[in-house]
Amino acid sequence: MYDLMVHTVVLGDTRDYIALAGTMAHYVGDACQPLHVSRFHHGRPGHPEDSNVHGDYETKMLDRFAAELVDKVNTAIGTRRVTAHIAGGDAAAALVVDLMDRTIQRLSPEVVVNAWIATKGHNHISDLWTLVGDDTAACIAEGALGLATLWESAWVEGDGDHTIPAADLTHAVNKNSLRSRYNNVTFAPSDWLKNM
Repeated sequence: MYDLMVHTVVLGDTRDYIALAGTMAHYVGDACQPLHVSRFHHGRPGHPEDSNVHGDYETKMLDRFAAELVDKVNTAIGTRRVTAHIAGGDAAAALVVDLMDRTIQRLSPEVVVNAWIATKGHNHISDLWTLVGDDTAACIAEGALGLATLWESAWVEGDGDHTIPAADLTHAVNKNSLRSRYNNVTFAPSDWLKNM
């Protein structure tokens, strides 16, 4: 996907660059969430009673504490900005794998599942937030910085300052035009790693 982004910049194709950047955001977002990068996606393997952990943690908790989450992510980012660029798809993949590793080091998937189990009860979601909210926000902050690095690196590698028309930077791309790209199964197709 990174290499495709660079290619769209080289071609001066703002629409496809944005569509790819948005699609990439989904995958990088997954890489900074501990349950997504582990076998604990839906709780402890072999424990079907844990199946709601994913929805409670990533949907209910983050929805309920969205404003607080944004504040915590902004605080975690602080004044940090993209300061280094990568080049090539291999470096992009290495950046995402490193993000996944740092995510698990900061907030172990087992910690999330165990916190979810320990907080069952009337205040389940707020108690879960109390236990893992800060570390969750810190992981998301690292994901945001990683994503910004990928986006900016693709722009730099493709020489976007010279290939993208200046007029394209001053108006929004039509949502239906973007949707027609990312809903097309041939646009940046994904595949299982084992099949690549």
